[in-house]
Amino acid sequence: MCSDKVSVRVPVRRNGIATRERIIAAARALMARSDVPMTLRGIAAEAGLSPAAIYQFFASQEDVGRAVEVESVAALEASLAPVLMAQLAAADPVVFFVRLLAGVMTHQSGHPEALCMARLDPEPGPRGALAEALRTALARQVGAAFARAWPEVPSARLEQVLVIAQNAMLGALRGLPPRGVEGRDAFLADVAQLVGRYVGDALAQARA
Repeated sequence: MCSDKVSVRVPVRRNGIATRERIIAAARALMARSDVPMTLRGIAAEAGLSPAAIYQFFASQEDVGRAVEVESVAALEASLAPVLMAQLAAADPVVFFVRLLAGVMTHQSGHPEALCMARLDPEPGPRGALAEALRTALARQVGAAFARAWPEVPSARLEQVLVIAQNAMLGALRGLPPRGVEGRDAFLADVAQLVGRYVGDALAQARA
């Protein structure tokens, strides 16, 4: 899960803020690559620093991971905020999910560490924690939009429907063809429309 409690050592260098951000950027780059183990030594090498330098800012590898979580979750929420409008969730769930899926894809192109949210069985440690934090943030934002849009639907039923919808979307992202493959965009559009229709029909029935 994502935590705002990050143990940070007091920087001793005058350019401490820039160095700390350099460490976090290096950790984000490694999290985007499933073929590289997440270790302090690996983070240091990616940042062009010594492992000892990291301890001037973070107490452990877990603290670096939590710092990445905080920044990555905030970036995802900021990217999707303009898309996740309650008015659209009420008026047209199909368009809502088309725009949501497009927004997630756009966000991942600029924040490749966010690709981990679609992994079926993410590894334990920082990558797994980040994946869970991003999925939780996405569910929270979508849930809040639909709770405002469909207040008459029982909360338990709303949560059930949206869990199914999110799992379907993440499953589609896991099976997404590489960029440039013919039919990729059509596949994404079809998935988003199917998910949107399912959500709209299920909530309409629950409201009836």
